[in-house]
Amino acid sequence: MEVILLINLWLGLATGHFRGPHHPKSSISHHHYTPQNEIKLTQDSELLHDATHLKEDIGPMADQLDFSKMTEQEIEFYYFQIHDVDNNTKLDGLEILHALQHTLHEDDEESATQSEQDSSWIV
Repeated sequence: MEVILLINLWLGLATGHFRGPHHPKSSISHHHYTPQNEIKLTQDSELLHDATHLKEDIGPMADQLDFSKMTEQEIEFYYFQIHDVDNNTKLDGLEILHALQHTLHEDDEESATQSEQDSSWIV
């Protein structure tokens, strides 16, 4: 029985059926800004000011905010405040990874396999 479960799990992962809660299969496909390998994530202003990402993460409150009228500092404040889960005014590694999680996905049809060298810039 355990072998069958392991085989099903492996097949599911290999064929990409598990997309996670952020992008379920029935949702409309959309793309976020993808960070570039040459730029540190904490210095990537385009990533930190991605209004689409912020609107998604803020939820219903996003309709009340006008990102076009905000300064860069205000946008960064919302970005970090939204992802500071434990409210200690600091983003730890897990909070940063969670913030970037849905910006790092590959296109659905492309291979999601990356070598350790390609993804070493995350760490």
